[in-house]
Amino acid sequence: MTPPLRPAAVRSPARGGVVLLSLLLAALSVMAAGDPADAAPPAPNRAADTALEPLARLLQDLPAAEFPCLQDRGLPLAPLDELDGSSTSRAVSARLLRQVADDLARMAAPGELTGDPAAFRVRARAATDVVPLGLIRATTSRLASDALTRGDLVLSGDRLLATGAAAATRERVVAAGALADHSHRGQATFVLRRELVLGNEPLPALVEIDFDDGRGWRTISFDEPISVRWTREGTRTFRWRVTSPDGDVDHARSTFDVAPLGTPVPDDTLQVTGVQSWQGATGTGDGYVYLAPGHATITNPAIVLEGFDLDDTMYWEELYVLLNQQNLLEDLRTDGYDAVVLNFTQATDPIPRNAFVAVDLIQQVLATIDPQQDVFVIGASMGGLVGRYALSWMEQQAIPHRTRTFLTYDTPHDGANIPLGIQYWLSFFSGLSSEASFLLGRLDTPAARQMLVVHHTDPPDGTPEPDPARAQFLADLAAVGDWPALPRKVAIANGSASNAEQGFSPGTQVIQYVYNSFLVDIRGNVWALPPLNTSAKVFEGRIDYLIGNDQSLDVIVFPPRQYDGAPGGWRDSMAQMDAVPAPFGDIIALYPNHCFVPTISSLALNVTSLYHDVANDPNLLSLTPVDAVYFPIGPNEEHVFISAQASQWVRDEISAGATDAPFAGVEFGGAPTLAAPRPNPASRVTEIPFTTSRTGRVQLEIVDVTGRRVATLTDAVLPAGAHRVRWADDSAPAGVYFARVRTDDGVASRRFVRLR
Repeated sequence: MTPPLRPAAVRSPARGGVVLLSLLLAALSVMAAGDPADAAPPAPNRAADTALEPLARLLQDLPAAEFPCLQDRGLPLAPLDELDGSSTSRAVSARLLRQVADDLARMAAPGELTGDPAAFRVRARAATDVVPLGLIRATTSRLASDALTRGDLVLSGDRLLATGAAAATRERVVAAGALADHSHRGQATFVLRRELVLGNEPLPALVEIDFDDGRGWRTISFDEPISVRWTREGTRTFRWRVTSPDGDVDHARSTFDVAPLGTPVPDDTLQVTGVQSWQGATGTGDGYVYLAPGHATITNPAIVLEGFDLDDTMYWEELYVLLNQQNLLEDLRTDGYDAVVLNFTQATDPIPRNAFVAVDLIQQVLATIDPQQDVFVIGASMGGLVGRYALSWMEQQAIPHRTRTFLTYDTPHDGANIPLGIQYWLSFFSGLSSEASFLLGRLDTPAARQMLVVHHTDPPDGTPEPDPARAQFLADLAAVGDWPALPRKVAIANGSASNAEQGFSPGTQVIQYVYNSFLVDIRGNVWALPPLNTSAKVFEGRIDYLIGNDQSLDVIVFPPRQYDGAPGGWRDSMAQMDAVPAPFGDIIALYPNHCFVPTISSLALNVTSLYHDVANDPNLLSLTPVDAVYFPIGPNEEHVFISAQASQWVRDEISAGATDAPFAGVEFGGAPTLAAPRPNPASRVTEIPFTTSRTGRVQLEIVDVTGRRVATLTDAVLPAGAHRVRWADDSAPAGVYFARVRTDDGVASRRFVRLR
């Protein structure tokens, strides 16, 4: 069993406050990066009002003039003491800047702030459009930890009263930065709007920024865009100088990632709109086209459907980086395939709505290519469900989709899992953390409700169940046929086929969070789902105030399955919680990862046990509607991780579709076998070795990536044994080809490259 990340020890806090989740975004996403442009700010969180109401009453008699932006009123989560306006103050990320704004809004008395804290919650699009800058400058106060002991504060009923000048200390808080955290193109345009200058001080007289682009300090004018270009990739540190009307100067620093500058620009972008609406709304998206070398238009397409993009941060640059793991995307282009990648405008919309967007993209692609050419469709994570619905619907409507192979990559065909205890952790603490509140909202999006096998409820249900939206989605999917019948169907899993667990047993504690201060004590502990036929706690939450009116939540459940530690593609949600830079208290992840997509779910196996012996089941394909399955035998892999082996699987499957032959290395009884053509690549002559199991007719052909026969090298009766045939054709253009051998016992193929 995997040992805990760190010893399970309670850390003694140095000062008042609380630390909560700020980095769990990747826990639900297929790929985490950037911030979206058009995501609406979250609705006001009523849980925040409830959680902080006792503190508001306790501190309401402390006047704002003497206790400006009182930190104890808002339980700040950001490390405000490291943001003091000095030139060595902490460099903030976009996420931390949002948390500072959220903290300040809770700390301030009504009417105390200028600027709009809600504007910081809008997640800015990553660096392809104008990226907003935010600036926070405030004088804050904090109650002295020994003020009660010294008598500078006294408790009168349910109110704290100040009786001495040393009841609080003043602290300067200055933070600034971009509300997107990266650029993939080596350039970005920024703007500082007045509503994003937040604090309890007058507007600055002068704002200067060094964007770490080699140009030095540049003066920033409110509401006027400024363009920046970098010549080096990596994390850039912006330096800020902010001059007050009285001449005082504050400093701030922020980070901005300039991702690899070599990310190619798509050759074209198709505007895609759902062919019909779903529940009164129509989805949209972009189809990024990346052509194979030598292609002027889409000729031989491989269509890729985006997965569950938690906060709609995935644009072409992020999708390219994801899909090009192990050089997969570039290898496919070398093989002669044009990549057409669908990015949904709202990836968290209902799955059928985005399926109709996929239908439009498929139809646009088919209208572009040769009428005899077919397509290959890949769905990553949720994209597999989108493609499954889209292709099934097209068949139901008798609309040709000409898809020869449909491949799903760690798709939650039978559901995905976020530990129920973590879901309740987010719910309980959402009033104190902007990120926890945001993530809770993501759990409640239509697509998440349709995929999660267990979903939090209010009040908690003792028997964990999916949201009703999941049952409705499965019914909608069944109504269009459940699975497409015409294409070859392939499922790839990231979860182990040899029953490797995630490192912990059912019922094990996975998160420990304990914090104590003189105003409030907090607990936030999480356990994995307990063993079958066992009722046990998955979450314990406590907020105990000095004056009572405490809040608590214990979630005890009797689960149908132990998803959390089961074999499956994993997410490192607990490790990310542990990695939060904690100014107060500490979140301890006792184990790093949990099962996100169970192996049996990604392979669509009709079995009840999460621990089905996938690797050794001789009748595995009889348990799934797909035609072929691929999986790792050893440890579980991260969700949508593309290994070298998986990359080859994908390329081989595309080849099998083009040549109508199983990929090399798979044997079917006495079928012929092909060794690797050599040399590969070849400039003129290619030697093709093959073996037949018995005397009989043998056909050896050369086909191109579209499946067109280029040459027949052998069509004769040959004896059993090893054979070698050479192909030399000066008229054949450079490109990717396949050698295909057929006998009465079967067929096999091999890929090779010809140079000119």
